[in-house]
Parts: sequence; structure tokens; C-alpha cells
Amino acid sequence: MKICLCGRVDRDEFCQTARDASEIVARANGVIARASCVAELTREVAELRDVDFFLLLRSFPSEFSALELDSLRRAAPLAPIAIISGELCEGENRAGERFHGARRFYVREWRDFWRAEFEKFCDPRGARGLFTAPATSLDVDLILSRPHARKVSHRSAVVFSNNAASRVALVELLVSAGYNASWRRLASSQSEPTRNAEPDVVVVDCCADIISTERITVLNLIRAQFPQSFLAILTFAPGQEETRFFSDAQRWGRARVFGKPLDVEAFLNAVDGSRNCNVTF
Repeated sequence: MKICLCGRVDRDEFCQTARDASEIVARANGVIARASCVAELTREVAELRDVDFFLLLRSFPSEFSALELDSLRRAAPLAPIAIISGELCEGENRAGERFHGARRFYVREWRDFWRAEFEKFCDPRGARGLFTAPATSLDVDLILSRPHARKVSHRSAVVFSNNAASRVALVELLVSAGYNASWRRLASSQSEPTRNAEPDVVVVDCCADIISTERITVLNLIRAQFPQSFLAILTFAPGQEETRFFSDAQRWGRARVFGKPLDVEAFLNAVDGSRNCNVTF
């Protein structure tokens, strides 16, 4: 097996990813070919014909284009292409260039979920997992292919959101994963007492400024109302300061910040696994 690791592995945010990839490939008795940028890869396209997997580290928006990836696809049409984006690329999925046939996610999602999927692909007993799915697979196809997409019995979720479209999408996503999901407006958290047993998961859909005084007040009220639930906080392009703030288990218990737009697989994997973890940062 030959894996092509391309990008600035010396950046702090990618160091762990590069180490993980090297260890996983070594255990599989595979080989890693390295390149500093996509342009370097495309200079000798013929050498890419025996590549089994492209792992591309994206440091900033526009670092490489979809057109450049077309040459990789033509050279090794069966090799999955995974793009791991750093913090500077937060939100790029929403309005950035489309990379058809490539899986694109953030480096924080590599730690949570995609690292395990990469290990499944490199399994010496045979590739398996989501990276073996056709490149044309949509999010809904991936959800349905998940082993734990079957109905999860006796699990419930509450979604707090003031945006109707986000509210509907989140509830439908959780229901598709087997949760008994309901919703409330974000402001209603200040007045509604808990009437039934606590839900397993509470999703709070925030737009921005999650560490502002006003937003923290609302989140404190929600945490007080549901002290044992896994708290999933959604915001656009969360920074390290926000992530660290909500990693205080003494104050927030089982809590986690997710960046919008969401990677469906990473989000559901973290939510499904929240029952067995204390702090998921």
C-alpha cells in the first residue's frame, strides 16, 4: 500500500495528523510518499499511478484548486482523496471551491473520527470503512452506511436554535440516527423547567460569540437545566480560545464545541460516543 501525504506537516496543527498517518501506514507495512504541495505532486503525475490514498493537508483557502486535483484523480482514479483543512480554512466548505470526489474535513475532525476511518482503510486484512465508499457518495449515503445508523433505542436529544432551517436540519439529522429529538427556541431556555428525564444530548446552535457574556449566560442556564446531558455547542469557525474555554469539565461537564458547517459523520460519531466519555476535547 502506498499513501501520499501532501502538505505542510511542520505546521503545529498538522503535526499530530502526520505522526498518526505515519504510524498507521507503518503498522500496515505500507509506504508514505511525501510532498510539500499539490503542485509538486502534479509535476510527475505518472509516478502517482500506484498511489492508494491521497491525504492532503490544506493550510489556507486557495492553497490548491479543484483543477489541480483532477490530475491526481486521472492518475489514480480509484484512490480516495481526503483533504484535511486547518483553522484558517474554517467556513470554506460553506462558500469555497467544490472538490468533487474528495472527502473534506477539518483537522479537529481527524482526531475525533477520520483517523479511525483512515486506519480501517489501511487495515492489512483489507480496506474497509467510509473511505472505501464511492467518491460520488452524498452525506445521506454515508449516514445510511454507518453501522450505528440503525435506530439507537432509548436515546433522546433537544435542539436549541433560533434559525428555522438549522433547527429542522439538526432535528432531522438526529432522528435519522435514531434519536427521539425535539427543539426549542434558544431564548426559551431561560424560562422552561425540565419536565421529563434529561435528554442524552443537548445541541445549542449558536451563530458566533459563544464566549460573550450574553451567550455564556444562556449556556449556563441550559447547563443548569440539563446538568448530566452531553452539551454540543455549534458555532461558526471556533477558535482555540473557545475550544479551551468549554473544555473546563468542572464548569461545563461533558461539553464540546463543533464548527459550522458540520461534518455529518464526525458530529454523529461524537454524539453517539458521548455516553462513554467524560470530556471529549
